[in-house]
Amino acid sequence: MKLIPLSRGLFAKVDDEDFDELLRYKWYAVKCFGKYYARRCDGKNKKIYMHRQIAGFPLHLNVDHRDGNSLNNQKDNLRNCNQAQNMANRKAWESSTSTFKGVCKSGEKWVARIGTNGSQIYIGTFDSEIGAALAYDKKAYELHGQFAVTNFAF
Repeated sequence: MKLIPLSRGLFAKVDDEDFDELLRYKWYAVKCFGKYYARRCDGKNKKIYMHRQIAGFPLHLNVDHRDGNSLNNQKDNLRNCNQAQNMANRKAWESSTSTFKGVCKSGEKWVARIGTNGSQIYIGTFDSEIGAALAYDKKAYELHGQFAVTNFAF
């Protein structure tokens, strides 16, 4: 593993075999949806993201970072997916009333919900935040399999 320098004092992780090719370009750290990504311009106003260049997938396919680190562009961390799978692999919103993904406070109780195929599914109302988080995890794994981001390790 080697590090490619980006703007803003950030670095992207890449495999050794990709390092020399990627180092030929000037890469910038660009913020998108709260995360930084490595991006360059090709001289024709076309923006090229490092993870897409490395993965080599067709443009109609999404590239997902398995570990959620958008600057970890090692090949074993990149996988192709559809939009729904890519959305399933997101962390909890920072503005949430809970520290857990898929859980929010409702009065004195905790509600678990999950998004899939563009809609929200109500999982249940629970006495404890942890109980709601566990219910979310079970449903997330059921719906999204390997793309599920869970609150607890399984």
